[in-house]
Amino acid sequence: RCQVVTGVQTCALPIYRKRHDGTRLSVWRINESEETLFSLLSSRFRNFYIPRLQCIKSAKRRLEWIVSKVILHAVAGVESPLDYDEYGAPALPEMGYKVSVSHGGGFVFVALSENSIGIDVQQYSDKLFNVSNAFLNASERMMLSLCSEMNGVSENEAGFSLQKQEIRSKDECIRRKLLLVWSAKEAVYKLCGIHNLNLKENVVVKTDGVHGFGYTTASVSSDSGRSIVVPYERVGVRYFFVGNIIFVVAEGEDAPSVHPDKS
Repeated sequence: RCQVVTGVQTCALPIYRKRHDGTRLSVWRINESEETLFSLLSSRFRNFYIPRLQCIKSAKRRLEWIVSKVILHAVAGVESPLDYDEYGAPALPEMGYKVSVSHGGGFVFVALSENSIGIDVQQYSDKLFNVSNAFLNASERMMLSLCSEMNGVSENEAGFSLQKQEIRSKDECIRRKLLLVWSAKEAVYKLCGIHNLNLKENVVVKTDGVHGFGYTTASVSSDSGRSIVVPYERVGVRYFFVGNIIFVVAEGEDAPSVHPDKS
């Protein structure tokens, strides 16, 4: 089950889950000031991160950046500073752990694992529909067309409740499928670690049915023309919705189940 973990009484309570395989997942909804969040880090980490934080101009991005460090150090207890590779992906080379970070819709989502992992959080916007040609392939468009009135079930919109209700319309079904496909492809991209992976043609996400939380798969193919060899041909995709926001975890298909606990 989820545990409430916090550094001080005034800070937000992240959802924190440690699985039996050593993977730790945290979700934090940002409600604090930059000063409050930064105070949750030890002086050692504050001194290390200050020069890097000063390079970030966006106030929103600064908050997200700080929260990811608070989750790693104050919540998960990571003792090594977070580093980044040449493509900007987060890394903990001294610890041997894999780390994945995502933020969106006022949330910061962090995964720390002994195995390769990719995560993503996305909030639906109509812009996603407008740019869908850039990431939907023919197979995914076919599955999108299967949406019909009153198709499937969805999670209670209030949060992580496991109570289910019917998806109210074809439009809602389409929005959820679009959001799942895009977010899953982002998570698969992080999992594979291939900088120039073609997400439209080389990653196919299965969306037969979309629920409030669930499991689906993605197939990943190599691009022989560019000599790209993918580390996984099939990826397990676990997801859950909170209103119009989706959280996705991409791992090997033998990974343990991930379901949101009621919070």
